[in-house]
Amino acid sequence: MTFNERLDKAVAAAPHDSRFQYLRGSSAYRLPEKYFQRTWTVIEDYIIGNKKEEEKKQEVPRKHHKKKIRH
Repeated sequence: MTFNERLDKAVAAAPHDSRFQYLRGSSAYRLPEKYFQRTWTVIEDYIIGNKKEEEKKQEVPRKHHKKKIRH
């Protein structure tokens, strides 16, 4: 099993974890398209990974949420 195949499985197993998508995207970024056909994977990984990170930033941590409700 190749490294790219392992990363594909990791992303499939944990689609909520953007770290795997960033790792897969960054490892495939410089691979020649002619041989590996990974360009769309890289684009999708960065787009989806960025969306997930933005969503995490938007979430209010539970302990802070309770404080805001009490006031």
